[in-house]
Amino acid sequence: MHKKIIFIYYRNMKGILKILAVSLFLISSAYGQRDWSFEWTGEPGFKWDGIEPDYFDSDSIFQFRIKIKSDIEPLSVFLNIDQNADGYFDKNEQIPMELDSKTDDGYIYDIKVILREPRGNRPVGYYFSAQVGFSVKTSSLQIGPFWHKEVSFAFIGDTIWETNQRIFPLQILINSPDKRYLLINTGDVPITFGMLISKQSNTVWEPALNYNEMSNENKYIFSAMFLKPSVEAPKPQNFNTVHWEDVLSYTPKFANGDQFGFDGYSAGEKLAPADTAVLWLNFIAPSTSSGEVDGKVQSIVIKIFAIGS
Repeated sequence: MHKKIIFIYYRNMKGILKILAVSLFLISSAYGQRDWSFEWTGEPGFKWDGIEPDYFDSDSIFQFRIKIKSDIEPLSVFLNIDQNADGYFDKNEQIPMELDSKTDDGYIYDIKVILREPRGNRPVGYYFSAQVGFSVKTSSLQIGPFWHKEVSFAFIGDTIWETNQRIFPLQILINSPDKRYLLINTGDVPITFGMLISKQSNTVWEPALNYNEMSNENKYIFSAMFLKPSVEAPKPQNFNTVHWEDVLSYTPKFANGDQFGFDGYSAGEKLAPADTAVLWLNFIAPSTSSGEVDGKVQSIVIKIFAIGS
């Protein structure tokens, strides 16, 4: 029997997409032997970025916070912000930050800035720069704050996963690393992905919720997982490690910790703007199938959607 899996993705949008933000990491120069890095502080409002609030209400006071993970105190830390949204970072847009506190593994810097409605034709962008010893680095470029809240994402990858070969009872399939499916948050709020199996699938097979149900004829298990691009491809035993939490059905299910994730974390939950999650799929063929499917293509349609945080 052959299997053909078709993916249909949806983009939940409010308004017209205005921003395609690209995360960029720059290192201007590095000297010396000590290693250090930028990190989000992880505090309420600063878990996904270095700014609070994330949106303009009117002319607003915005607080910027960044953690320098280092065993020695930085010589200088700056906020670099394109306040007029013209796409350039001028010298007068580089603001010294103040040391707020020292932690066990670094230093937290803070600054409050009054921002007014940008007049440029670009989104507001910012990044942090610092010098620790003789080492000078810049953080990743961030987009924000935003004027409008939009929920949208881009799907990158072949929308058809096709085996092109016979599959056998209880055979397990996982999309290969060269067939990764990338989902990029192209909106301006964190989003959480949900998935379901469409009843419009062109197949006599039916989704099972666990192995016990697979004793019935024409029952398959389809599971999904969202991981970061830097994480290697999962193995079959990495799916459903708790209690069938990754299994898809006709009922919508959203990424939440182990659900569509691994080891308590799903990259599909509250994916930050401009960030990318990788979708991995795991398919277990039916243990028995009716004769009518022999030699015929079975198409299973998966719907992917997102909600804003």
